[in-house]
Amino acid sequence: MSVDQDERPSFYQGQYLGPEDLTAAVDYGRIQFARHALGAHTPGIAIGLQMIEKASPAGNGAVDVFLEPGYAWDGFGRAIVVLSPYKIPTSLFQNILYDASIDDPTKSGDSAAGHAVKIWLQYNESANTPPAAGFATCDASGQTSRVQETFSLQIGELTNATDQRDPISIGGQTVDATNALTIFDPAAATLYDLSVPQQTLPEDAPDSLWLIPVGYVRWLPPQTSAQTGAFQQRSPGDLAKGEASRQYIGVVAAAIEAAGQNVQVKLRGQPFSSIASNDLLWVEGSMRVEANLSLFNGSLLFLNQAGQDDGVPLLLQRARQIDPLTLQTLTNLQIEIGKANLGNNSLSVGPLDASAKFAPVFTVFDNGKAGVGTIKPRNTLGVRGSGATEELISFEDATGKTAWHLNQKTGGISGLNIAETGVADFRLFFQPGGNIGVGTQTPTSRLHIDDILGIRQKYLYLSGDQGWSSLTYNAHHDAANQNWVFPDPAHTAVTIEMDDSTGTPRFEVWSTTLAAKSSWIQRLAVNGNSGDVYLAHHGGNVGIGTTTPTAKLSVVGGNITWANSQLAMDQGGSIELGGDNATPGSGTPYIDFHFNGLTQDFNTRIINDANGQLQIIAPTVKVSNVLAVGGSRTYLLGLDGANIHWIMAGGTQENVNNALGLVFNGGGSNFFHTGPGWVKGFLIDHPLDPDKSYLAHATLEGPEAAVFYRGEGRLTNGKATIRLPDFFEALVREEDRTVLLTPLSDDDNPVSHLAASSIRKGAFSVIGTDKKNLSQKFFWEVKAVRSDVAPLVLVNKK
Repeated sequence: MSVDQDERPSFYQGQYLGPEDLTAAVDYGRIQFARHALGAHTPGIAIGLQMIEKASPAGNGAVDVFLEPGYAWDGFGRAIVVLSPYKIPTSLFQNILYDASIDDPTKSGDSAAGHAVKIWLQYNESANTPPAAGFATCDASGQTSRVQETFSLQIGELTNATDQRDPISIGGQTVDATNALTIFDPAAATLYDLSVPQQTLPEDAPDSLWLIPVGYVRWLPPQTSAQTGAFQQRSPGDLAKGEASRQYIGVVAAAIEAAGQNVQVKLRGQPFSSIASNDLLWVEGSMRVEANLSLFNGSLLFLNQAGQDDGVPLLLQRARQIDPLTLQTLTNLQIEIGKANLGNNSLSVGPLDASAKFAPVFTVFDNGKAGVGTIKPRNTLGVRGSGATEELISFEDATGKTAWHLNQKTGGISGLNIAETGVADFRLFFQPGGNIGVGTQTPTSRLHIDDILGIRQKYLYLSGDQGWSSLTYNAHHDAANQNWVFPDPAHTAVTIEMDDSTGTPRFEVWSTTLAAKSSWIQRLAVNGNSGDVYLAHHGGNVGIGTTTPTAKLSVVGGNITWANSQLAMDQGGSIELGGDNATPGSGTPYIDFHFNGLTQDFNTRIINDANGQLQIIAPTVKVSNVLAVGGSRTYLLGLDGANIHWIMAGGTQENVNNALGLVFNGGGSNFFHTGPGWVKGFLIDHPLDPDKSYLAHATLEGPEAAVFYRGEGRLTNGKATIRLPDFFEALVREEDRTVLLTPLSDDDNPVSHLAASSIRKGAFSVIGTDKKNLSQKFFWEVKAVRSDVAPLVLVNKK
């Protein structure tokens, strides 16, 4: 029957008690117990109710699953008691069908076969013990003297709240337990623990649903109708999942008062600690804190298993101290690692390695040293490289992006590498041995900058690359080593070029001018291959001994010397070649002249090639007046009225000492004449090879510039052909050619008369006219006039 849950049964002397009075007393006690259970606790498992597995007689790895004895209460405050092990029936699982993607480990990826199925515990009750025979009333409903409180099981994930519990009734409202407070105050908190003691309890509805999860089992459904399903051994993952799903009772309280000196929190299955301390709260096991943990004016101490510090106090605390320099009060977080400073105590931060062994990453020692990746720092801070590149330190920008980093090995090469992260390595590289590289990991000197932009010291730049490098004031190469950059256009620039950009080594000095501050002019150049030096070749003068040179080279206050020769100051200026009055002569000093457009050893030369002798080597020596030659007293006189230049020998008397006369009329009529007693020998260019060969001839006296050729021949069958030199036709005129023949009579054979043909194509034929001797021997002579000169003028006036 229904009772007023706010009404406590009361009895008086002589009162007639009916069954409803006794039921009300029992119900009131049950209701008050339920309110107490839900007011100071949260629903769930109090003890036991674990599921255990035992090998099934069916074999094949199957197991039977039992629910162990235990105690719980649900969200309606109803106690659920399991007094003995309860075998979970397989009939609950018969509607689960086999699914290879779930039940076959080779396809599901799970470590065990079958479904992981969630088990729920539910309160049940049933009327029991009807009246004895003859004592029942006519209306038989509700005539029992006992109620059997029991339980049942349900399976499945049941993720919806309505599948796990019925709503509660509170203040005339029917709501889910999580909204017990918000139904009246929307700003109130959601009641996640589901414990509502102020509800109207469903004492007249014993079948009200409230399920308590107790874990998971592993069920393998049958694959065919001839098979039966079976429980399987749960995997460690199933056990962890099951434990996480279990709902245990909780305590609802705003304060816990220690009955003695402390409050102990421990696992129920563990013995109490035997180590005493004056700490208020003993947590004998691991502790989890979500959100903040606050220490009020206290320390966090780290002790050994016996609660001692072994003489090495390790603690974490908040402290205040006075800065001795500024006298300001400083607040800091102190970590104490012992009392000594010998380096034996440390604070380490790091993960566990694959074998669950602690691997320190950052360690601070009591002697003031710290190590990153090392527990043996040599200096105040020691950093051990990590990974293949032995990474050391990284530096981040304000956004948290790594901008720079340091490592000790890149590309297999050891050295300290300062890198711009994601851009380039070797911004600065320290090589073992002391070499430093900028832009290179293989420096070959104490400072090696492998960068076109090079080095800058204020306005001084060293820039360039292979083929083009410069040491410059107020200018440098661009990053591509293609163009010049002039940083300060208000100033001129000067550069020294040292490279082989032209294919040969060079050393050059260039500058800009005030009128054109970005246009270079070469001032000095040294060809490193030839050794040539160029100076003042683009304007300007060179001064030695003077700052105001007035010529391309001005030397003041001294001589110019080379080897044993010099340009001297003596007599206002003199040339000393090969030696001087204090230095013996050496070699054969000479002066060479070179003509415009010609490349040769020399064009003309003056050389002191013997003691007391000066030789002039020149195709032509031109003197505008009298040229006197000492010794043999030979003179070359000027041009006379007949266009003849006379070279005189033995004196200067005209028509007496004439040795050689030169006539120049222009064109091809140029001649030379000799005086008595001179042989006219000469060299002429080879007409077929004029650049490499001469023809040597001596002239015969005559009124023409003739040549002759002679030889010996012999008839063959009365005929012979004489071939002249291959240059004959090119050398002589076609007219005025003559042939002389002289028969030989060296034996008793008859002598034939001979005749010659005209000369054509460099040859002529000879025949015997009387046929007396068909093998006649003969001499021949050919004369002709040269075609490369004009005809000779026979009579010349003096």
